Amino acid sequence: MKKSIIKLMPIGGQAENGKSMYCLEIDDNWFIIDAGYRFPEVDKLGVDVIIPNFDYLKDNKNKIKAIFITHGHDDVMGALPYLLQEVNVPVYTTDLTADLIDQLLQRYMRHSHVSYKYKIKRVNMNATIKVAGVEVDFFPITHSIPGSVGLAFLTDYGYIVYSSEFIIDFGAPERFRCNIQKMMEIGKKGVLALLCESSYSKNDGYTSPNHKLTAKIESIFEDASGRIIISSYAQNAFRTQEIAQLAKKYNRKICFYGRDKYDNTNSLMRIAKNKKKPILDIHPACIGDNNDIQKNEKALHGRSKRMCSMCGTNDVRRQISFLVRNLGVPAHIKGCRYMKYAILMAIEDCNRINYITKLLYPEIAKKCKTTTSSVERAIRHAIDIVWIKGNQELLKEIFGTFVMEGQERPTNSQFIAAVADWMRLEHQIKVS
Repeated sequence: MKKSIIKLMPIGGQAENGKSMYCLEIDDNWFIIDAGYRFPEVDKLGVDVIIPNFDYLKDNKNKIKAIFITHGHDDVMGALPYLLQEVNVPVYTTDLTADLIDQLLQRYMRHSHVSYKYKIKRVNMNATIKVAGVEVDFFPITHSIPGSVGLAFLTDYGYIVYSSEFIIDFGAPERFRCNIQKMMEIGKKGVLALLCESSYSKNDGYTSPNHKLTAKIESIFEDASGRIIISSYAQNAFRTQEIAQLAKKYNRKICFYGRDKYDNTNSLMRIAKNKKKPILDIHPACIGDNNDIQKNEKALHGRSKRMCSMCGTNDVRRQISFLVRNLGVPAHIKGCRYMKYAILMAIEDCNRINYITKLLYPEIAKKCKTTTSSVERAIRHAIDIVWIKGNQELLKEIFGTFVMEGQERPTNSQFIAAVADWMRLEHQIKVS
């Protein structure tokens, strides 16, 4: 029995950030995988986007059976409006990505004053379909936008697998969760070739859980009394969701500023509203009015004051944050956040420090959704850093003769108690 002739042609995305596009050839059945663009370098003035070269595809367009789009980012679907004018075949993708593609194409035709028909085939994220006699398996992957999938094309020699960009995160929300089981099943059946996209594949370490933003910016929400400005890639829905959750937790208003009203964040919000899908779970009360931001800010100040009356004034929080930074605690480590909580709790009730393992650590652990042992270790690590590399003048002011060369660092309870007591006296702090 004669076996198929298989070719894989990279059209774009090789050793560059964006413009991902491949052509998989199985005999005379050709399949396009992704069709993205990338943004130009700074020296290409007047160029908005760079798209792949379609000449090879145009010369063989009668052989092309379908286009597959793995997720709703411009680097994998942004060139579709240009490609479909040259090669108009069905586009297979998941439901959310299909909605975004439809908006993209309608916007392009409206702005460019062109019109053409297109066909989008919506596919379940775990589906197995046949296109031109070729079996194609979809499998969910974890990416920064819901509806992201990998593809597995069954050939006579095994599967050709294209994973797109993905990470392994078992704690990801359901809409972002990958299907490890299906990946394993495909692997057991035999894989001829595996293609992966990655921006930082050469970096050491693990992506998860470092891709999560909450732990890195929550202290800002805790300490800031005024406006917080966050610059984020609009198509990173996962981070937008994290920011929305923090805004809800700290009773903040969100105002989105994008390139225009068609940016990805607003598109996702409109899709969720129109189809009642929980793509971005942003409570309506958290959405601010861009035209009346001053009013929102005044309201924010009022809410902050009311909130702080329950757990210490906002001034106290700022003073604690300022002190911890001056001591030399790195802002990115977990111990920084836990130490702020511990000092505030000790200021509010000095008896807490006498029951640090039974009261203080468990309260912080519950608030931060971690374990008491993690809280203890993180605070101990932060104190180690301060004691060795921190602001020695400030340490001497707080601890007096306790700070001497070669002196062992204080225990967690000694450190927190001393700092809390110093702040009460130095700043005459009174917490209601």
